[in-house]
Amino acid sequence: MKSLLSQWPGVRQQVFLVCSHCARLDRPEPHVFFGEVLDRPRPPAVSRLPCPNADDEEVVDVAEVYPPPEALEGVLLEGDLMRTALMEVAQQLGREDWRMMGRVLQLTEPDLEEIQHDFQTLREMKFQMLLSWKRKAGEDATLLALKEALEDDEVGRKDIADFLAAKYCYR
Repeated sequence: MKSLLSQWPGVRQQVFLVCSHCARLDRPEPHVFFGEVLDRPRPPAVSRLPCPNADDEEVVDVAEVYPPPEALEGVLLEGDLMRTALMEVAQQLGREDWRMMGRVLQLTEPDLEEIQHDFQTLREMKFQMLLSWKRKAGEDATLLALKEALEDDEVGRKDIADFLAAKYCYR
């Protein structure tokens, strides 16, 4: 699908996931979940989902709807997911953490100096540092890479790494 969409960038598409409960019962009009669930981690406190076509007792196992956490480990930071994750990390990084984080993410001192010069607030500096990493790292800019950088001994922000792991289901 990605190959087709890259060749025809103007084509609109939607993805739906047919409810496993409805499929097992061979329902003529099965319920469908929006395809965005395939790009999202499983909700941590949810084990079953209701099917609108089912009786009150019948539910769908969340594992039949959301992908397993390991399927998302290499997901690129793109779109809203990228922006949200980077904003959350930037917000939690401290005044002393952001430059070391940039170094661990392979940004150069001139990169960090430029960011510090171009942006007035610390919060924006931290966010722009992460965006700069995203641009430079390209396909290597994954949530897993971000998590590992936060856990690096030089940065020492396992608390933020654990937050990402809990929110986005990464190990």
